[in-house]
Amino acid sequence: MPLTDAGRNAQLDGLAAVAGFASLHSGDPSTTGANELTGGSPAYARKAITYAASSTGTKANSASLTFDIPAATTVTHVGFWSAVSAGTFY
Repeated sequence: MPLTDAGRNAQLDGLAAVAGFASLHSGDPSTTGANELTGGSPAYARKAITYAASSTGTKANSASLTFDIPAATTVTHVGFWSAVSAGTFY
């Protein structure tokens, strides 16, 4: 049985409450957040996400994210974390 929009919105709001930082990865992050970018000048760092309100079962960030990516790096995955460093990978 599918969820209603209200149910999807509640799930998205719960995830947004704990997964407040985005990361970039050069390979499959698996379940641990592996292959997260490092280095560069200015140095790569995770970015805080500002979420818009959930609506009709969708949720989006409400502000653009700009990452510093080291030269000659290929980004293949985006990850979500509970903290700017360390933390839980979602």
